[in-house]
Amino acid sequence: MKRIFVFFVSVFFLMLSILFQDISFAEMSVNFKDVKVVAFIIDPNTGNIVKANNAASLFYGYSVDELQRMRIQEINMLSPKDVEREYQLARDESRSYFIFPHRLASGEVRTVEVYSSPFLTSSGSSLLLSIIHDVQDKAVIEDELLIYQSRLKELVGIQTEKIIQGHKRERWIVISGMLVFFGLLFVVSRKHQQAIFFQKKFEIEQQCKDILERFEFLVQHAHDIILLIDEEGRIAEANIEAARAYGYSRDELLTMTIRELRDNDDSKISDSIQSDSSLKSGYMYFGVHIRKDGDKFPIESSVSVIHINEKPHFQHIIRDISERKRMEEERQKIIELLHKANDDKDKLFSIIAHDSRSPLCAIQSLTQIVGTEQDSFTEEELARVMKELHRSIKNLLALLDDLLQWARLSQGGLDCSLKPCVLSIMVQECIEVAKHACEKKNIHLVSDIPSKLMVLADESMINTVIRNLLFNAIKFSHRGGTVSVSASAEGDAATVVVRDNGIGIEQQALPRIFVIDNSKRQCGTEGEKGTGLGLLLCKEFVENHGGRIFVESVPGQGTSVSFTLQLPHGGNSSTEF
Repeated sequence: MKRIFVFFVSVFFLMLSILFQDISFAEMSVNFKDVKVVAFIIDPNTGNIVKANNAASLFYGYSVDELQRMRIQEINMLSPKDVEREYQLARDESRSYFIFPHRLASGEVRTVEVYSSPFLTSSGSSLLLSIIHDVQDKAVIEDELLIYQSRLKELVGIQTEKIIQGHKRERWIVISGMLVFFGLLFVVSRKHQQAIFFQKKFEIEQQCKDILERFEFLVQHAHDIILLIDEEGRIAEANIEAARAYGYSRDELLTMTIRELRDNDDSKISDSIQSDSSLKSGYMYFGVHIRKDGDKFPIESSVSVIHINEKPHFQHIIRDISERKRMEEERQKIIELLHKANDDKDKLFSIIAHDSRSPLCAIQSLTQIVGTEQDSFTEEELARVMKELHRSIKNLLALLDDLLQWARLSQGGLDCSLKPCVLSIMVQECIEVAKHACEKKNIHLVSDIPSKLMVLADESMINTVIRNLLFNAIKFSHRGGTVSVSASAEGDAATVVVRDNGIGIEQQALPRIFVIDNSKRQCGTEGEKGTGLGLLLCKEFVENHGGRIFVESVPGQGTSVSFTLQLPHGGNSSTEF
């Protein structure tokens, strides 16, 4: 009876080893330890016991670690020649098992049946799976039955002989006795077979129940959504993660169809039955599903067909990829920012090379002339050369100053420290700086700033903004033109406007006015050149203050640049002196 049970367990275990042969040997060992029958995994080349389960430890009396340090030859009492003879005897008798004497840790020798099957690990090495069944008690009982049967036959023979010799009874009595004997023997054998059958059936049912319970636990506690869909598109089963992800209870999900969970129908998915060939190896698709609260989320789903009661069902293993999508979008944004930063770097290098070359060449030429022809210059000519030299150095320093501020701003090296400031005082300081440039072109500079208007500002940054805008307005104004600075407060912000009546800006150039672009820079009305970084710095500084900057221009009529600053104390823009 136990031999048949062990045979089926070994077959079941071998099937599991084949099904999971793609899984690592370590993962397979986790289930192997808990198998209820005595089992070894043996290296056929060396005889080393690679793995032993807990049942083997209990049977042989060694710990699992001790068994895994032994060779099978230390347990098997047969010599190599006797082992080969047993292999031949098993082949002759068409047996799927071998009978060996095995020695336990206590020294006791037990007769066992060994069922062996080779298999390959994921690394490609060959091992031997051996299942051992103790038949010592069975062998003793069989020997006793043989002795009992032999004695019974002797008694029957003696009794028959006595009947023939002593009483000369009829032969039919002997035949009847034999029939009764064999009839009883048949009944006993039949009952024994029935007992074996029912015990085997119970054990198989118990194993199937255990497997189903483990499978159900794995499905229900999986981190992915698992749905089982019938051929009509109805949800036949859903795990715990499905209920959590969609916001429905399991009972609610079982009354719905897969179509109700989709944002739109995917042409690749059909709620009707599909041919086995199209789903033989399964497929994966991407889509959008809807939660109970209406929230949509992207998914990837692996679909395969399974048959239950000879009816096809579709198993959907669904994963919420919202986080993956978010990471991809962030990655794309970072790539775009890196591309932009790289483009800005190339343009910046171009500006540096272009704008620094002219003043450096002028400085080189002027210093060379002064050094070689100093005696031939009059004081007036020498003063003019030094003035030109000063202008070239000033332009170069302006370029370097703008580059330094831009670099510090890009690297977060400039701190924006906001505090209440009187705007009229800041503007007047910038006008004083720009007066010399206005006088050179005879430009009228007008300020219309309320004397008590206060703003929240980093004084250094906003001075740079106003100064840049004033010099830009002067640069693009004609001789005798007008440049004005005005401001007004509305709500919780003040708007500062720098306006000129100069040459203006073409409409197609306005979108790129705050972008580093050496090829699009425009010279002033008298050929004045700039670095191209001034307006970019203005935009960055104003946005650091939480404000906005915008430009309006009409070609031939002039340009106005406006920017906003916050007012202190929730919109209170005045102060008393």
